[in-house]
Amino acid sequence: MAERTIVDLSNMGVDNVPETVLLDKGAEVELRIVGMTSGEDKNNQPYIMFFYDVPDQPEVDEISDFIGLPNANREERDNIKSKRKLKAIGQCFDIDWSQQVSADDVKGKRGFGIIGLNKDKTQNVVSEYIIR
Repeated sequence: MAERTIVDLSNMGVDNVPETVLLDKGAEVELRIVGMTSGEDKNNQPYIMFFYDVPDQPEVDEISDFIGLPNANREERDNIKSKRKLKAIGQCFDIDWSQQVSADDVKGKRGFGIIGLNKDKTQNVVSEYIIR
């Protein structure tokens, strides 16, 4: 029979963890890329998604940004909007879109953004990327 492992968390302060902080709409913050993924959405449309943290504010939840990738099945207006956003992300985080990019290539890159709120006002989003 395998030995049971007991974990003692009594000294880790899990009862005193700070509440999640929601950043104010319009706040300018430094963002750090902590992840990137790509795939197809529920409509079989390609996308890329970035995940950010705010390095100097660990109580803020991860912020994500979903971008539908340009393709022939989308309206041209939506394709242009996606390209503009990808261009801004590339300039903000110094990402060269002229070559293949992996999650490892972008992880840890830093840039600045203006914070917004989702429709429910329960999560932060990036409303604008700042190019410096």
